Amino acid sequence: MLPELIDACTQIYPGVMAIVDRMLPTYAEHSARRAQEMEEAVRTIRAAGVMPGVTTAVLRMHEGLAEMNFNEVGLTEWTVESLIARLAHLAGSRTAAPAPSPFKGEGWGEGESC
Repeated sequence: MLPELIDACTQIYPGVMAIVDRMLPTYAEHSARRAQEMEEAVRTIRAAGVMPGVTTAVLRMHEGLAEMNFNEVGLTEWTVESLIARLAHLAGSRTAAPAPSPFKGEGWGEGESC
């Protein structure tokens, strides 16, 4: 089903999928560095007096990717399909609780949204 989904997205959104094809495979390799960069962005946004809701969520995503061992499968080059399949496999094998809300501790009250 994944190959068919990728093919359909490529036909419907060729420009978007070109970017995905170029960028997504680098996430496995660079996720730890990207998490550090997002952590710095969160600090900068907070310093400006703004709640970094979406930025914090992106930070959490990169932290999660950085915790996964992508190298154990022995691939030297990732494709969109192989990366999504690996993430699905790893996510299915994790027994950890769901990630905390990126808004916790950010001043968001119960029932409030951005």
